Amino acid sequence: MLNPDEHLISFSAGISRENRSDIGFLMQEADRFATSTYDRDLHWQSWLNYFDSCLRKYGCERLTTITSRPLFVSDTKELDDLTLEVATFDDAQGLLDLGQEVLATLDIYAFVVAWLNTDGTGNARLGSWVVVPCSLNRRGEITLTTFAVQLRGRPMTTQHKPEAVLYMSGGVYTFHPQDYEPFRGEIREKLKGINLRKIVQGLDLVKVPNSPLCR
Repeated sequence: MLNPDEHLISFSAGISRENRSDIGFLMQEADRFATSTYDRDLHWQSWLNYFDSCLRKYGCERLTTITSRPLFVSDTKELDDLTLEVATFDDAQGLLDLGQEVLATLDIYAFVVAWLNTDGTGNARLGSWVVVPCSLNRRGEITLTTFAVQLRGRPMTTQHKPEAVLYMSGGVYTFHPQDYEPFRGEIREKLKGINLRKIVQGLDLVKVPNSPLCR
């Protein structure tokens, strides 16, 4: 089981060490920028909006957004009911499959089971993560997909048994190294001396779906 609050990044073969490093620093800067304004425990969507705006400022071109309605879970089987709303993207099913792979990688099932087996008192944030699978498209460009996942436990007082609520949203981007490069020094300078959120790399997530937007 992965720790709450970590960023997770997966790189496919062919992405250079420099680009991997730049994407890692960009994720840290987006986290720093969003967290400097919003507490993601309390203002999750606003935090995500700031995270997204930082990506787009420093070299990421957003191709589409990923949203979903809150998924209320009182049985782990209900996690299979996750649906994603994707704008202007041909392979929405591919993104849904990737979203399910992200949940499996995070071991969301274990978090849900642990909560459902409690007495359900209180309102708990069980974890929030940003998961970023990166791959090369057919033109050799870097496609960066973000899945922002938050899981909260709901108290038993609102229903007859404990319940968890899953939130997932994100986007698909093209990362342009030439647009990021002028900001590389500035970003690394901003991050000096800051207690940064941990980034886990090298997770075996499936490839970003094919789509004309990503070719």
